Amino acid sequence: MGISKATEISYLAFNFVSTIAVTFINKICFSRIQFGYPAALCNIHFLATLFGVELLYRANTFKKVNIKLTDPNVIILIIVVGIATPLNNTSLKMNSIGFYQIFKLLVTPMVVALEYILDGKTLSKKRASCLVPVCILVLISSGADLNF
Repeated sequence: MGISKATEISYLAFNFVSTIAVTFINKICFSRIQFGYPAALCNIHFLATLFGVELLYRANTFKKVNIKLTDPNVIILIIVVGIATPLNNTSLKMNSIGFYQIFKLLVTPMVVALEYILDGKTLSKKRASCLVPVCILVLISSGADLNF
């Protein structure tokens, strides 16, 4: 039982809009309200996400998956997510939205480049055809930096 294309598109649209909204709200907190605690802001977001996911679970929209917290891969994932989000917010606090977004978007091409250099991995033509326009658009948008 899969979900419909319309539902998939609505989920992607919601994710896109909410990500942009959170970025702008965070920047407003840092620049206009002078909230100087990026890690605390992350904790607020984590709590909001926890409550949202719990509400969705109670509405039977998904089932919980049991994972072993002793699995080294899970521990590494927890550490990386726990460090990356506050670092992202610190970067947003110290830089303009445009600069922040440009470098956030350039993470994927950098990972691809590092995988090629270090491991010799290459992208399929299909994936490369998706990544190239992103890089070009990031280059074009770098001239229209949003400052506030």
